[in-house]
Amino acid sequence: FQWYRSNTESGIVEKSSMPLEDDKSNSGSPSWSLLRGANYAAYQPSVFDAGHQLCCIVKQDSDGNISRQSCHLPCLVAMDPPLFESIKMTLLGGKKTVTFGNLRNMDDLTIFRLKIDVNSSDDFISSSSIFIAKSGGSM
Repeated sequence: FQWYRSNTESGIVEKSSMPLEDDKSNSGSPSWSLLRGANYAAYQPSVFDAGHQLCCIVKQDSDGNISRQSCHLPCLVAMDPPLFESIKMTLLGGKKTVTFGNLRNMDDLTIFRLKIDVNSSDDFISSSSIFIAKSGGSM
């Protein structure tokens, strides 16, 4: 499996302009960009995919014969505006702190807390820090 994102301004590309057949750099095709690390059957779109189309190329090797199938998603990746605004209000505009408690280590009974501090202006995150503190159990 290998996933690709469209490069065009509108995000819409012709179905005939699929990514290159080989696994080399896709720089020869102006229509698609290889999504590095996106090589599983499932792909969770990110903020960077919003407004673009996605496609997946599946290659199977059967007795030396390589077959290639493509899955071209016809619609653009869209973000839910209320969810985006909620995230933006949570993270941007001053100093914000998020705390996760009662987290457990898989190997033993250690319990810990995770605290994330984010400093930002209205349009970007200027700094962030993560604190991990033991809150119970053995270590």
